[in-house]
Amino acid sequence: MEYLSKREYLRRYVSRVDQLRIGVLGLLVLFGGVIGIALGLRGQNHGLALWGLLIAVMGLGILQFQSLACSVGTMVCGLAGVTGLIDGMNPICGGLLILAAIGAIRLTYLLNRDYRSYRDSSAPASAPENRQALSKGDGPAAAAVFIPLLGMMCSMGLIAFSLNPFFLEQLVGHARTPEELLQGYSQWYIAVISAVASAILIGAVAVILYWKWGIGVEKGIRLMLLTMAFPLLLGGFMLLSEEVPTLLIHSWEDLAQIRSGELSEETVWLSSKTWTERLPGPYSSGQPEPVIRYGATGMEPGSGWEDFYIPENLDFRPDPETLYKESQSISWNEEHAQKYRLRFTDHFRLVVSVEPVEE
Repeated sequence: MEYLSKREYLRRYVSRVDQLRIGVLGLLVLFGGVIGIALGLRGQNHGLALWGLLIAVMGLGILQFQSLACSVGTMVCGLAGVTGLIDGMNPICGGLLILAAIGAIRLTYLLNRDYRSYRDSSAPASAPENRQALSKGDGPAAAAVFIPLLGMMCSMGLIAFSLNPFFLEQLVGHARTPEELLQGYSQWYIAVISAVASAILIGAVAVILYWKWGIGVEKGIRLMLLTMAFPLLLGGFMLLSEEVPTLLIHSWEDLAQIRSGELSEETVWLSSKTWTERLPGPYSSGQPEPVIRYGATGMEPGSGWEDFYIPENLDFRPDPETLYKESQSISWNEEHAQKYRLRFTDHFRLVVSVEPVEE
């Protein structure tokens, strides 16, 4: 007993209107991916180019294979664009991808369901005799496919919010002391870890609701893997690559140092080269930079350069003329450069106090 392939079934038995809709949506996604590749290569933004390639592959999957997985993947890419996770993608383009994905998910879901019904029938003759529109189904089951997708949208939105510069600004922007600054970053690390955990939990709850509405165990498991994979992989990769759990532990240990007063101490020369920085953690464009990174070298011969982070709220404004000048000799700096005594934490090298050393 031979059955038609899904592509042949689409060509023979699905109305030309629905065929056209699937084709147009697939082309739109493919075209968007090609634009992303072109813009990424032109601007030497390789991340954008790779995302564009992924989007183009999704478009081809929709166009050639009517793939529900590629439709969901397009939704994921759109969400990533809207939430700012794709550097260089306009949020409006991400929104257009989401709209195309919604239409593609609906049509490919209905097509795959009708095709499975045809394949599960007792004979090939049960295929419709004439072209017809894709059946809409009835009741909650037809709409249930969107529940895990909504869960995934909420999950990604939660992760994106935890990385949003506005959120971090609320935690560290009003810190008046180094301790308050480090406390704000500690709370941020907790928020990021909680956001990833909550994202996975939301995805699981959404799939349970999908499951409860009678879609089927096997399909429920497949959709669970699909809708939870992106938050799990993205969130897990971010936590591990940025070592967020380790940063949280280090922040607690450094806070304990500050509160006990048992800080490390060094007398150093400070370099005139400085950089406005942020403390370690997952990066998102536009995040506040509340510390200044100074290079410093010790008094002993052969001392190398170390980085120290002086919070803006210490209001440390040294005279540039008194800082260490690498263009001058060591003897010249010993005579003219100001020495400073730094008290700082072990892990973040966060300076709690800085005092000039009088000769």
